[in-house]
Amino acid sequence: MKNPRVFLALGLVGLTLLAILPFLPALQNLNHTFRQISPESRYCKAVHADDWLFPDCITQMVRVAEAHPSVGIVSAYRLEEEQVSLDGLPYPSTVIPGREICRWSLLDDLYVFGSPSSLLVRSDIIHSRSDFYDESVLHADTEVCFDILQNYDFGFVHQVLTFTRRHNESRSALTHRFGTRRLANLMILLKYGPRYLTQEEYEKRRREVLDNYYSFLARSVLDLQGNDFWRYQQSELQKLGHPLSTIRLIRFLFMELLDFRGSVRRVKRAIRAKRMPAEVAPEVDGMYREAACLKASEGVHSDFGTSELTLNMGAQYS
Repeated sequence: MKNPRVFLALGLVGLTLLAILPFLPALQNLNHTFRQISPESRYCKAVHADDWLFPDCITQMVRVAEAHPSVGIVSAYRLEEEQVSLDGLPYPSTVIPGREICRWSLLDDLYVFGSPSSLLVRSDIIHSRSDFYDESVLHADTEVCFDILQNYDFGFVHQVLTFTRRHNESRSALTHRFGTRRLANLMILLKYGPRYLTQEEYEKRRREVLDNYYSFLARSVLDLQGNDFWRYQQSELQKLGHPLSTIRLIRFLFMELLDFRGSVRRVKRAIRAKRMPAEVAPEVDGMYREAACLKASEGVHSDFGTSELTLNMGAQYS
């Protein structure tokens, strides 16, 4: 096989620089940009505003995709600030059937998809979708991988090829406090579990994920979470067809209270937090209220920036 060559000239079938409109919500920004991809493009590589690609990134990812036409998405290890992530696959697994990687992700909490900066995607997949990301879905950047891999294989390069800046403190606090990742995991399981898992596996995993989520809610009671938090949880659970179960919440709260000393310490911490200086409290309270009102298209979890660089790569043989 001849090595693919990627042109680095504006306007050629190689690299195209696309400025995302800064006035759209994050997911709409990305969907708008992906619609501008050249019809002759072979691969698409997104790079978030504060992320970067290591010099060999495009070469290594395209090489895997060119060698294996069944691969729709290519990922690799990433440097997340000072830590390497997206690990867990045995070496040298370069190509994994899409259904298998999704099964492992659902059953074992394997996390190899990362953010859009972590992935190379075949452009024809993007062209085939009116909206690449479902703007109504929490953590749509993860959900789209489960959707695509129903029909494609997954490629992986066992090298650190991308760098990702962690969320700023306010966004991380929002994600952690409101449990958006837990809700997204539940949504993905409910939607894709029946497609990738056996009935027995799905039912067992669904119980585990719901138990984990209600443990989080029970701890949130002890954290003295406010009305905005509970309205958000009720609204999202209702959308998933799993209305908040008061009986189940009480059961898990009782289990938390079995650790009486730990529960008391947790409540005391929450009380101290609510007594924070007056000049800090309004800012934090406003930040939390903002999260409760965020639509999924605002990208609560994902590392979407207001400006992006998207690479449309047309591989040519020399």
